[in-house]
Order: sequence, then C-alpha cells, then structure tokens
Amino acid sequence: EPPTNAPETGDELRVSNDAEKRAISDGELKGLFDARDVLLAGYMENLDTFASGLINAINKYHQEGYDLNGEKGGEFFKGDGAADIAISSEIEKDVSKIAAATSEESIPGDGSNALKIAELQNVRLVYDVSQEEKPELRLPEGEEKGNTSFEDFYNNLISSLGVATNESQRMVENQEALVDQLNNLKENISGVSIDEEVAHMLQYQRAYQAAAKFMTTLDEILDTLIN
Repeated sequence: EPPTNAPETGDELRVSNDAEKRAISDGELKGLFDARDVLLAGYMENLDTFASGLINAINKYHQEGYDLNGEKGGEFFKGDGAADIAISSEIEKDVSKIAAATSEESIPGDGSNALKIAELQNVRLVYDVSQEEKPELRLPEGEEKGNTSFEDFYNNLISSLGVATNESQRMVENQEALVDQLNNLKENISGVSIDEEVAHMLQYQRAYQAAAKFMTTLDEILDTLIN
C-alpha cells in the first residue's frame, strides 16, 4: 500500500489484512519507493512546469493576435500542465481561428504573429521558484531579466535525466563488483574446492598406505625376532 505521506522514519509497508506497519529503510523496495516518490516526482514536476509555461506564453501571444476573420485570437492551448496539454477545441474545429497576424490592419494570416510565437523558443524566461505551490516558468515582467529559455530548460531536464541514469548504472555496476568480491572472499575462507579436496584425499590415502606398510613391516620384524 503506497504511503499517503512520507513518514519521518522512512517509507512504510502495510500487508493486506494486517494492521501492522513495517518500516522500509533499505533494500530494493526502498529504492523503488524513492524512485517513485522522489526522483520521478521531481522530473514530473519539472516537465509539468515546462508544459504550463509553454501553455501560458503561447496563449498570451496568441490572444494578442488576429485570426483570418480579423477577430482577436483566443486560447491556442488548453490544459494546465503536461498531463492535459492539448490544442483548444475551437482551433481543432476551425483552423481559421489561428491568430497568425499581429494586428487588425495587417494582412489576415500574414504570419507575423506566428513568427513571434515561434521566436518564443529562444526568448529569455523567468524560472520562478518562489511560488508556494510549485515553480513557475513564465515571461519576464517589468524590468525582470530572464534566466533560461524553453529550449535550455528542456535540454537541462533531459541532460539531468541522462546523468542520473548513467550514475545509477555505474552505482549498480560498482555494487555488483563489490558483492562479487565479497562472495569470492567468502568462498576463499569457507568455500569447498573440489580439486583441493581431491588432492587432500589422495594425500591422506598415501599417508594411510604408508602407515599400513610401516605396521606390516614392524610386525614382520617382531615375528622374526620372537621366532
């Protein structure tokens, strides 16, 4: 049963039909919980921030333009984040509502506003982490200066995921090498080598044969002396 809130002592597991909770502090199950509740949750939050910023920025520019009918543009995207981002139903029904022109006087559909929206790829944005609920990726306001862009933000997200993946693979390889080393050390101390044991058996067999030969020879000597 997934924990509703991460307890101070770590993740907990409750078995069905059993009220007792079992704390999980290490092992594969702990790793799976951490991957789900910490690592994946962080990447999902960043991806959600990216999608939310994209929705708000493009909608803002789109609503400032004019469509083929000479009317102000509406929302281009609907949704709040990565989970539900989609083209607005109005544009899906009628693509003439795409506000591609920058002003009512310009040629309808001249693409001037569409170019402005396309340039958002490299516009400097503000990655604001001061929000109480979640970080926000937005257009600068007033005298603000941007500290990232959509492209940089997305590339950093993918890069951090790749680095974390490589680091995890290296840690697995290192742990496997350490376990193999410990197993070899254990086998050297307490393990049984078939070749070594066969050699010992032959050694004991020859020693027994030599002792038997010695006793036989001694018996013959005593028999000769007595008789």
